[in-house]
Amino acid sequence: MGIIQYIDVVRIPVKDLKRATHFYSVGLGLDFQFELDKCSYFSLGNTQIILDSKIENTSSFISYFLNSEEIVEIVGKLSGLGAIIIQHPEIYSYFKDRDQWKAKLKDTEGNIFELTADIYNGQG
Repeated sequence: MGIIQYIDVVRIPVKDLKRATHFYSVGLGLDFQFELDKCSYFSLGNTQIILDSKIENTSSFISYFLNSEEIVEIVGKLSGLGAIIIQHPEIYSYFKDRDQWKAKLKDTEGNIFELTADIYNGQG
């Protein structure tokens, strides 16, 4: 194992904090903790996700692994909340017992992110 044990904090630049907070809590289901100093704080396991409206002229790229096989439905829900689909869900790796799926989107603030999921095929 490398020197890094886990990701502690991910800071995501946003233009509209209220809109982004809604998108990340309702769309991605992140656990909203509190808002402070033009930032919204979320908990994701050991990682703190901070939506920061004070960061300017930059964007982030994050890949989220879903604990659900419903990647197509989740992408549709996020699109309805204002996400732009860059790459529709598709299989990108095959394994004996599962297929790995990936989709790429742009959130309401212009940040690009991936969703990945394992969909079990009953072959294992």
